[in-house]
Amino acid sequence: MAYAANDRGIATHHAKSCAMNRTDVLIAIAEVARSGGAAAPEDAISQLAMLIDDLELSCSGSEQVMEMLLRIAACLWNLQQERMRL
Repeated sequence: MAYAANDRGIATHHAKSCAMNRTDVLIAIAEVARSGGAAAPEDAISQLAMLIDDLELSCSGSEQVMEMLLRIAACLWNLQQERMRL
């Protein structure tokens, strides 16, 4: 499976299907990290906050997505705080 970085440094999946399975997503994450395209923790937290802010809570499953994104943001927050202590 081929991955490439687009103009924003985000890995894009070259396949006929728009959907990516979990394995594809993990591979894409590793590719972005390996190519130096990972966001700094504070930027990632800000980007997650924008995603959460844009969620339509009236849509089915959006509360679960919001909770997952909040947990990811909290993880990044903890990692950032730990990094600042070093």
